Amino acid sequence: MEGMATPLYRALLQALDLARERRGWPIWRLEERAGLSEAHLSKLLREDRLGTWSTIQFIADALYPDGCDIKLVPRKPLAFVPATISEHQWKILRAYNRHLLAEIAPAGGRARAASLTRAQRQAIGRSGAKARWAHKRRLNPPGCST
Repeated sequence: MEGMATPLYRALLQALDLARERRGWPIWRLEERAGLSEAHLSKLLREDRLGTWSTIQFIADALYPDGCDIKLVPRKPLAFVPATISEHQWKILRAYNRHLLAEIAPAGGRARAASLTRAQRQAIGRSGAKARWAHKRRLNPPGCST
């Protein structure tokens, strides 16, 4: 992999290196157990290099033969999301989201319509009309007064 290591990638490598240190293993022992070439792990840890995800999996498997779980924890509590939200607050959020989607949705519809041919638009409209009329017929069968 090429490019700069992201903070999350760096943190994952540092956590794996800390696990190695807690076991008292030198770097070469972890490289050997993970099946990596000599100095490969050192370069990943000490330089701004990116390894493949399979390399990270080999390292994790060597450190945790029975598997492991990763837990992401925010550095600061999220200020805009309360720990518990009341039903009233959920109603407000849902209404706000509906309002936002009502503003955004037409743009998607216009973009889709612009990408379709006239015949395609007519076919879509025709199938929608058939579905609406079929639904109305199910609700009001012939011979029933409304």
